[in-house]
Formats: sequence, C-alpha cells, structure tokens
Amino acid sequence: MLNERQLEEFLFNCHDSNSIVLGGRCPVNCTFCMCKGDNPNIDSIIPFITMDELKQGLRFITWGKEEKVYLGDGITKLSAEAFAHPHIYDILDYTCKNLPDNDINIITTGILIREDKIDYLNSLKNLTISMSVNTLQENERKKIMPHPETDKVKTLIKRLDRIGVQLLDMGDTSILQKDLTDIYKIKKINKFQLRRIEHSKFHTEEAINLSRQSISNYENSINFIQDKYPDATYWTPYLRYDLKNSFKMKNIYAYLSNVCDFLTKHRDKNYLFCSAESSYELWNIWLRGFKNVTVINIKNNTYGGSITVAGLLTFDDMVSEINKTVTTNIQGVLIPRIMINKAYTDLNGRTIIDFHKEIGIYPTII
Repeated sequence: MLNERQLEEFLFNCHDSNSIVLGGRCPVNCTFCMCKGDNPNIDSIIPFITMDELKQGLRFITWGKEEKVYLGDGITKLSAEAFAHPHIYDILDYTCKNLPDNDINIITTGILIREDKIDYLNSLKNLTISMSVNTLQENERKKIMPHPETDKVKTLIKRLDRIGVQLLDMGDTSILQKDLTDIYKIKKINKFQLRRIEHSKFHTEEAINLSRQSISNYENSINFIQDKYPDATYWTPYLRYDLKNSFKMKNIYAYLSNVCDFLTKHRDKNYLFCSAESSYELWNIWLRGFKNVTVINIKNNTYGGSITVAGLLTFDDMVSEINKTVTTNIQGVLIPRIMINKAYTDLNGRTIIDFHKEIGIYPTII
C-alpha cells in the first residue's frame, strides 16, 4: 500500500504519462538494469499498488482508441517487471475490461509469465506484450541474466498472439543475426526493436563493460537492420541515427520548424538553446544561421555514463553548463519539453520556477 506522498505521485504519473506504475522491485536481476544504475538521490521506487489504488489510478487515465496505456512501468517511477506483481492477472483483467477502447501495453522480460496463463493473456484482445527478449543465445543470456529461461521465452514468442520483441546489441552483429534467425523460425513477428546496452556512473564495472561493447558495435547493427529489416525500430542515443528514418525525420523537421519559427519571431532577444548530448551536433549545425541563439551541450551529470538523451536531463545538469557560459547578453533559455512533466518538474522534483530563480534567466519550454 502506498503512503500519502507515494499515492499522490502514483496518481500524477497516471495523468502525466498515461501509465500505471505497478511498483515493487524487479526480481529478474539483469546485470545491465537501470534500476541498478539509478541515481540514489532520485526516489524512483514505490511499493506494489493495491487493487483499490489501481482503480483510483484509472480515473486519471486518458480514455479512447487513439490512447495507449502503459502498464507496469512509468516515466518518473520504475517498476521494471510487471509480472512480479502478486496480483498481475487480476490487474490485467480489470484494466483491459475497464479500458476496452485503449491499447494496453505491458513491458516484461517474460521470465515470470506463467505458461498456464498464456491462453488467458491471448483472450485480452486489447493487450499487447512488449517482451525484452534481449538475446536468445544461451551463453550471451547468462552474461546478462542470472536465470536465462531461454526455452520458456521461446515458448512465449511462439504462443503469445500480440507480442513485440526487443533485442539488445550484445557487441557483435552476428549474435543479432542469429537471434533474428531463431525468432523467425519460431514465428514471423510483426515488429522488433533494437536497443544498445546503456550504463550510468552508478552501474557495476561488469555492466559498464557490457555496455561499452554494445556501444562500440551499435552502428554496425543499425546498418544491418536498416538494410535487412527496414520495418524494425531502434533506440536512438544520438539523433543522427534517425536521419535515415523517414517517419522519424518528419517529426524532427516539424520540431525544427517550430524552433526556427520561435527564434525568427523573437529575433530581438538572445537565447541559449539547451541541447542534450544526443542531438547537440545537429542542432549546432541547424541553428548556425541564427544570430540570436547559442547552442550549448548539456551533459548528463545526474546519471553520467552513456546517458545522452533529453528525457533524462535535470535542471541541475543545465545549471552546471549554463554557469560555464557567458550570459551577459542572454534574455532567455530554451529547454526541451521532454525533460519535464505536466507539472513543469524534472526527475529530481525541481520545478521550472526553481530553475528560473537559480539562473536568473527566463526559461521557455520548446
């Protein structure tokens, strides 16, 4: 059961990201798990929620056919393995039946799914299971998961009707090729996503070494799936990886257009554009023609390691870089919308008002 503060955060997360965080700690114990590399100063774990708390949370979810509901994990709170919840099947039953027009998406390693519940899961027609398969090669799985359960995962891939698969770059594209060959022998899956293994400064040396191997090979694997599996998706730790993806570029150019429009309309003021490391290289090029903006590279010191994306930045990261920059003739700071929630608060719980007071320059969300 959640205490008053935890309940407030749980309900806000439902409203903010259309996600039901089920709570608890993940027992799967993957070597690379971000739960292990989380910043100890960020309180991201809540206890398992009760059925009554679930029902309260559903009142704050946006309903409708166009709205996805994420069950198990959240944006600012982690639960990591939804099927660890002792009442997960009751939760799935209640959620799917009470949100019949929503696509309910649940992320899982699959290891804790009961095989005698597969037919039941298939009966929930608005449930999609996104399974972190990672790899099907036994020796590689043993490096990242203490209990690989490889045969069970293969059974789940074969028997679950609505399933998406996530694979990790294990540092060698030939492993990815073997994984895809094995999966397609089991089932012609509709989609899969490739991710690289990330690490923070709080991870163990073992996890950091796995991550570095994955990072060093990641571009090779992206090139491979772009050539052989053009419908596949992949995690983009750097924006340049999206330049060959027409769907993503459409959204990127729309965002770029908004930024350029803002700077054109406010050409009488000078701005700092706070860019995450993932996109700094391109923003520095794209905005070079504007005289009223300086692009600064915001390194993620909150998590460190290989974390580059804007969604995990905090105001502390920005303050650190802004303090190194000459701001004498700066009237505004542009910050990415994705790093704050609907209450204009970052992962540390700091508000944009606090940020404004500290830097003394007016921030604009863009």
